[in-house]
Amino acid sequence: MNISLTPELEQFVQLIVKNGRYSSASEAIVAALRLLKEREVLVVLNPVSPDVKQKPRYDFSDLVGRLTWQGDALTMQRNLRDEW
Repeated sequence: MNISLTPELEQFVQLIVKNGRYSSASEAIVAALRLLKEREVLVVLNPVSPDVKQKPRYDFSDLVGRLTWQGDALTMQRNLRDEW
């Protein structure tokens, strides 16, 4: 399977691999897909009316504590947050 990432997401994946959080881009993508799968399961188990806006359950400030930010990583974090 081949996938295409936006330049921002590709840069983010490269950063977390470079920082040693993951050993490869594939490992980082697999971790991301596992989180997406967990999120989708929650959506199925906890359906929300389309009229109700719900706050995201993920606190992006947690990323700051888990990753070492270098360069423009904070901007990437904000872009990822805005995409969600």
